[in-house]
Amino acid sequence: MVRKIFFLIAMIVIFQISFLFAQELDLSDFDLEDTGKKEESKDPQIQTTIPEEKKAPVVEQKSLEKTNPKPPLEMPEKESKPDFGNKQVQIKEDRSTRYITLSGTLGFSYNYRDDLFTDASLGTASNGLDEDFFDPRVSLQLEIVLENNIKAFIELKNESRTSQWLHTSSGDLYNSNRAAGNQWQWEFEKAYLQINDFLLQGLTLKGGIIPHKYALRADGQSFFINLGEAESPFSSQSDTNAIGFLATYQPINMLELYVDAFYMATRESSFARQDEIIAGLNIDFYLPKSVQEDGKSATTLGRFFNILFAAIQGDNNTPLWTLGFSFDYFLSSKPSVYLVELYGEALFQFGDYSHNGKPPFSSVKDQEHLAFGGYLGTRFSYEESMYKPFVDLSFWYLSGDDNNPNRKKNNDLVTYEDIDSTLIMEENDYGLDIDSNYWAIKFKTGIHLSPLVKEEMRLEILYAYFRAIDVAPGQSRRMGDEIDVRVIWEYSPDLVFSLSAGVLMNSRYLKNAFDEIGVQGKQNTFIVRFETMLRF
Repeated sequence: MVRKIFFLIAMIVIFQISFLFAQELDLSDFDLEDTGKKEESKDPQIQTTIPEEKKAPVVEQKSLEKTNPKPPLEMPEKESKPDFGNKQVQIKEDRSTRYITLSGTLGFSYNYRDDLFTDASLGTASNGLDEDFFDPRVSLQLEIVLENNIKAFIELKNESRTSQWLHTSSGDLYNSNRAAGNQWQWEFEKAYLQINDFLLQGLTLKGGIIPHKYALRADGQSFFINLGEAESPFSSQSDTNAIGFLATYQPINMLELYVDAFYMATRESSFARQDEIIAGLNIDFYLPKSVQEDGKSATTLGRFFNILFAAIQGDNNTPLWTLGFSFDYFLSSKPSVYLVELYGEALFQFGDYSHNGKPPFSSVKDQEHLAFGGYLGTRFSYEESMYKPFVDLSFWYLSGDDNNPNRKKNNDLVTYEDIDSTLIMEENDYGLDIDSNYWAIKFKTGIHLSPLVKEEMRLEILYAYFRAIDVAPGQSRRMGDEIDVRVIWEYSPDLVFSLSAGVLMNSRYLKNAFDEIGVQGKQNTFIVRFETMLRF
């Protein structure tokens, strides 16, 4: 009976709506005869484009700002009669949209990890079992271009992250990983407006959800800031969706000098007025050099310098000041034969640190903050060989302390970093995500396997030695030796496969830490990961 009454009411409502719609609709505006002709449009047009993207490793996301448009879809004139047979997309007359680009990524990761990762992720709730799971990774990206140098960017992706804070006398561990469950929790990774040449020639203004990052080298890793990947440096949340503004200014058109001013809220506390904020100035200076070899075209060597001044504010409304410098310098008299790269980055921090007694740094409310972090490295590649072998050697230092509650000074480097050079110790999606209180030596080598296969394929091997800077008396500083092996297969310009495996050995530091919190600590661990990513 209830179903019949509901159906009767629905029919009455539909009849009333249809009657009102018929009164408003003038059938003379429609020509129901399909002539098969299309009239020329004078309206703003919409077109779909597929961006041309450079080849890149699996983990990299592609920019939407460089596109290669296809011919636009034809649009009817304002006064023409709609062609329902062709089902064309129409734009409202008062819009100035020129075209819309739809792109994205589709892929997954398969991970097999031993029980040390279970201990790190679950703490005292650990079941002591190994873990394997599939992690689908999907993103959809829109670039909307309008008149007057206006653009809009929107990106949706599936991401659910979990975090675990572990307090030990050797130091505090804060682990943030992609969750194995609830894998279809969608979020806005990017949603911002961009205006080029805003008020001044060479001034670009962005506002909205901006996953801003500064990456020194071509590998895309960020030593100080990546607001699309990092967790809160105050351990208040496992992910940051920074919202704010970014202004970029190129004062001289012929000189590759860029000045950024940014202000981002990475955590909003509403009326509590305990927001987490990062703001600052960044100066990038490109000084490329052209090298001419006999009988060959000129080669441009990249030479990049950067200065950064920023403030990170926690929940005490007192900033931590950061001064940074970085460089990436290529040199060679014969680039077709060999290339030498020198690179490095340094950060100095000072101020007052406070987190109202919350983890992970200290139970003391106020602390003086003094920290330093940096790395220095060199890379040599032999370009004349078909295999293009290379070696890369670097030294890393990130200050920290053992988080003693009686300590009056905090030495942990506070950043929104995204360093993933090692699969286990540093990687933040499936690794341990350790980002302070250690020094390390990293040696990496690799070759191109393209002469052996039709497609682009690379083999990379990395060895890293990690040691803690500050631990409790009697505890080991030995964080371990890590060996990673990666095979990257670019099956096509748009489809990439990657197989990687990592082993961490002799980590007495981690064994002591996990023993202390009540789970069975171990010195050795491993991870195996298979990934595929399609870009469209």
